[in-house]
Amino acid sequence: MRNLNFVFLLLCSSIFVTNLSAQDAVFSQFFNMRTFLNPAFVGIERGSVTNIGYRKQWPSISGHFTTYAVAGDFQVPCIGGGLGFNVLHDDEGEAALQTNAFSLTYAYALRFPDNRGGAKSLFERANIHFGIRAGFTSKSIDWDRLVFSDQLDPIYGIVRSTGAAVGLQSFGYPDVDAGFLWRQEWKHFRFKHTPFRSAFGGSFFHLLRPIQSFNGIQNTVPLRFSFHAALEIPFVEYKVKRDNYGFSDSRRSFNKRFFLLPYMKYEYQGEWVKNQGVTRLFDWGLYLQTPSPLYFGGFFQHQENPNFSKDINALILNAGFVFKQGSETLGDLGLSYDFNIGGISNQTGGVFELTYRLRFPDANLFCNPRLRNGRIPKGTSPLMDCNNFF
Repeated sequence: MRNLNFVFLLLCSSIFVTNLSAQDAVFSQFFNMRTFLNPAFVGIERGSVTNIGYRKQWPSISGHFTTYAVAGDFQVPCIGGGLGFNVLHDDEGEAALQTNAFSLTYAYALRFPDNRGGAKSLFERANIHFGIRAGFTSKSIDWDRLVFSDQLDPIYGIVRSTGAAVGLQSFGYPDVDAGFLWRQEWKHFRFKHTPFRSAFGGSFFHLLRPIQSFNGIQNTVPLRFSFHAALEIPFVEYKVKRDNYGFSDSRRSFNKRFFLLPYMKYEYQGEWVKNQGVTRLFDWGLYLQTPSPLYFGGFFQHQENPNFSKDINALILNAGFVFKQGSETLGDLGLSYDFNIGGISNQTGGVFELTYRLRFPDANLFCNPRLRNGRIPKGTSPLMDCNNFF
């Protein structure tokens, strides 16, 4: 009986991998890995930024999912925006289905006229970013680790070799993604030097409709669309000369703030065709950024997937530590855990995720964003720096 249970688990894992291999890996801390969320995020911070992500999904079951990701980007005002790269490795299921992807991104920032001293404009403190990403993805599978029905004996379990025709060990395809992002500052009714900030964007993945198949079937990678929005709301502000947590800037005082950061993300992937449906994913919640280096967050995630009889609901809790020197953010470390609260038992082990961001404000590529001398178009406002997550 124990052998049959093990075989059944292998079979379920194999089927699960086969059905879900077309879905992209996504991060619970999507704003900590924002260039994977939207290529238009590339170059929104002065200098260079490196992001590292690790995700372990459902570790208590056989054939769980493990994702590793690295991204880097530079703000390059002399070419109008930023440059970046993404690297991702993903392991799925009992058959060791592996995905490796590498891509390069260019993002252009559209700045509106600077009307300071003149008539006020709705777009006085706004930037629109457009990003395009091109890359290559490869997938591989270990057929020897799959179990087929003709290998099974009802009493002894796996006793035979399979007569099934296996396919390719690996294949690859080029891929293109694109996205847009609107970022804007709004005057705060109370705090003169701390505005409201907002961001709204959308991203579109697999625009080339590449073919993915281990057995020669003309199966295209399903399109994925993602839309996200966020607000940064300051509700406490005061000035200090020295940070009580050890970070200081002796040249000038700087603001200490509480922020509320509500977020939402909606995305879907797939097509309404025979034997295939659309996977929908909706996240909403908020972060609390404290005056200390600590921040906390809570999110609700709802997922509708045609491969499951029930929708998957999860509660995502996360916390992080921001490294600062004066008013400059030099990096942050984020942790999150997804508790399954519907559709799948929490005995799967949930989802653990670790992200790390490292920023070098003065690391410039080609040109210095602090300088105006013709590199930033004359008469336009400078690119808004990223205060927290956007």
